[in-house]
Amino acid sequence: MTKALAGLAELLVKGGSPKTKAQEVLETFIKKNKTKDDLKNISDEDLSLEDIKKKYKVNQKQKRIPEVQTAAQKLYEGKIDKEFYDRVVKAYQPINLITEMPEVPSLKRIQGTLKSNQLEEGVVGINKKGTDLDGKRVASRLDIPAYENYDTWIVSLHDGTKTGGKAIGYGQSAVLKNVEFKSSEKGGLNIARGKTPKATIGRIHGDYLDAPTENVYNKIQLELNDPNSEYVQIGMNPFRHSYFYDKKTGEPVLEADEVLQLGPLVLGKGVVKGKPKDFKFKKGGMVIRNDNYNTQRAI
Repeated sequence: MTKALAGLAELLVKGGSPKTKAQEVLETFIKKNKTKDDLKNISDEDLSLEDIKKKYKVNQKQKRIPEVQTAAQKLYEGKIDKEFYDRVVKAYQPINLITEMPEVPSLKRIQGTLKSNQLEEGVVGINKKGTDLDGKRVASRLDIPAYENYDTWIVSLHDGTKTGGKAIGYGQSAVLKNVEFKSSEKGGLNIARGKTPKATIGRIHGDYLDAPTENVYNKIQLELNDPNSEYVQIGMNPFRHSYFYDKKTGEPVLEADEVLQLGPLVLGKGVVKGKPKDFKFKKGGMVIRNDNYNTQRAI
């Protein structure tokens, strides 16, 4: 918005006389033509859903690392083995731990950045109750379009009783018990080598525990940088691997007793790990568990 228009709008608002048609048209024009700079200092709660879309609009699709993509193609062709591929990934696309708490989007921001058909499934805290999901088998993941197009981390919840279950809601966070990490090995390799676009090939299946996002945030904040934490930071990026992995060691993660998810940050407790060489891009391996009830802090 230009300074001249802003000044004129202020005069119109301060004016005591009834608005003319021209004044109304000008005020409507100003409302519809706010820039991102105009919107960035306005609270989400004071914006329309269309303004929220404009406020957070970005284009940040992740790009493949050429060296890793080439290695993935060679892995597919059998020209290199998985151990060599892992060395390429470590050299050119190393895994980085999250060390700071992620921003939690407001519920209004989630409303503004989801599509209309997604909103119909419900947002926990707006038109869906967490108590309705409590105890149900769900599968969580990140909503990729919301991040790539609006820089907004939204947890997408799906029917977890089967592979590829339909969306049943969205939220700021998720707590799951009795967890299984499921992904498509073939799909991951096809994405890594550039045959198919990046898509969600992995979901975290578990029993949903209704917990306020504030409590989840506080619990994660306690555990995130605690060197003695029982929790492992878990990642998933099909440009890198086809499986969920321990972000500190790179080892595949297969199961967990509990998962805390806050946007892109996923912590797992009591994790069961596999071996990278068992994956092209089964169970068995090392188990990290702590069954001491006294050390388990509730959310």
